[in-house]
Amino acid sequence: MNNPSPSLFETSAPETRRAAPLDAAVLSSIRNLNPSGYPALLERLVKAYLSYSTDAIGALQAALAASDQETLGKAAHSLKYSSGNLGATQLAALCKELEMIGRGQSDADPAPLLDATTREHRAVCEALQIELAKVSGVVS
Repeated sequence: MNNPSPSLFETSAPETRRAAPLDAAVLSSIRNLNPSGYPALLERLVKAYLSYSTDAIGALQAALAASDQETLGKAAHSLKYSSGNLGATQLAALCKELEMIGRGQSDADPAPLLDATTREHRAVCEALQIELAKVSGVVS
């Protein structure tokens, strides 16, 4: 019996398991920065990120629509670091790919990558909203 090659199998297999949008170890590290008052620190960081990152996604979309590679690269770079700092490692990795396109270091099509970035951003924001509810004492 012939089995498909691993690369054919990997590219055609549906994604069955999705990584968590946030790295729990990073969130734990933030909590450990100020154990007695971590809710306030984490709450401020999450609220700032939620506001900023939504604007950054809008800037990425506008840059793509305008075919503005430089702005695409700059916005992706900024979102990459802020996402990584809160443990959104998959989102940071997607932003890194967009940054490479913006810098002219990749000729990949940015449109599907931006779609994936937008989806991952939504998942990150949902996870951060859950964290925000936990630190605010409103757990659903």
